[in-house]
Amino acid sequence: MRVRDVPRKRWEAVIVNNSHPSLVLFWCPWCEWSRKLTRVLEELSPLYDGRLNFYAVNVEGDGELAERYGVKSVPTLMFFYQGKPLYKLVGYHQPELIKEELDKVLRIYRACLDQSSSLTIQ
Repeated sequence: MRVRDVPRKRWEAVIVNNSHPSLVLFWCPWCEWSRKLTRVLEELSPLYDGRLNFYAVNVEGDGELAERYGVKSVPTLMFFYQGKPLYKLVGYHQPELIKEELDKVLRIYRACLDQSSSLTIQ
């Protein structure tokens, strides 16, 4: 698995209408920390195969998306589910911290799914 680019014209189909959770990296090609974080995500992504999709948005080409979600600096990671931003991590962080944060967010996401599937409407 790898980090795939998602341009603005495909955002609805890839992020909003996706029933799978997604991690989106907002980045710029001139930013060294963005390039480093991309490499970290490329290394981590196989650990989440089937559980989390990895995408990237170049804010120079798709600044409207960054503005829509309040991205003020790069790199910024955002966790989305059905188009809704659920978690944000700003700046470069060590791979261990990113993995820890991803695991935590996925645990919370999974617990919410489990809880909602056990609810019954009376």
